[in-house]
Amino acid sequence: MFKNNKFALSTLAFGMLASTQAFAASDVTLNVTGTITPVACTPTLGTSGINYGNISVADLSETARTSLDMKTVSFNVDCAGASAPFAIKAVDNAIGTALDSATGANFGLGRQGTASIGQYTLNLANDVQGDGAAVVGLISTDGTTWAAAPVSGDRGPAIKYDGTLLGFADTAAATAVKPLSTLSGTLQVRPEIGPLNTLDTTANFDFSGSATLVVEYL
Repeated sequence: MFKNNKFALSTLAFGMLASTQAFAASDVTLNVTGTITPVACTPTLGTSGINYGNISVADLSETARTSLDMKTVSFNVDCAGASAPFAIKAVDNAIGTALDSATGANFGLGRQGTASIGQYTLNLANDVQGDGAAVVGLISTDGTTWAAAPVSGDRGPAIKYDGTLLGFADTAAATAVKPLSTLSGTLQVRPEIGPLNTLDTTANFDFSGSATLVVEYL
């Protein structure tokens, strides 16, 4: 279970006292605040792992990247009957090993020496439902300003690890996420392997990626 809770810290004050010949004093106060939410939303996956098994080098390109078949797994969020505004983000547990990392959407599959083996993307299919009704994705980098999440064909909104939040609403024109008690959909996993001419193929080698999906309360 992966959760990200905002919590409140007691107010903390720092006092700084400076002395002069006139015994004048100056100080500054730092306030630390937050909000405790009574709602606990739990994300779950239909399976904790996807295994592509043994792949022959004969099925991979020597000079170009090779896309592997897309695999899917069910994805759900349950807030135990209470509605809350929340969003989804990710952590790449193999960060720094992707072939491309500029977009924040490519998760790494590890390295062979200094060479990146490959990468994969995570998208939700266009079948996402919130509280039993169809919803669409909204994205935000600050949790305040929201825009429609890009989609392409059957490739729904991307889940990213660069801090981008993926929330949900009734329409793409919405300016805020919809509070939900349940969310359900299909997670799409699309890996690709780098060119073989960048890798040592004289012996077996493994690729391995790991991502943590996080519920962010808004």
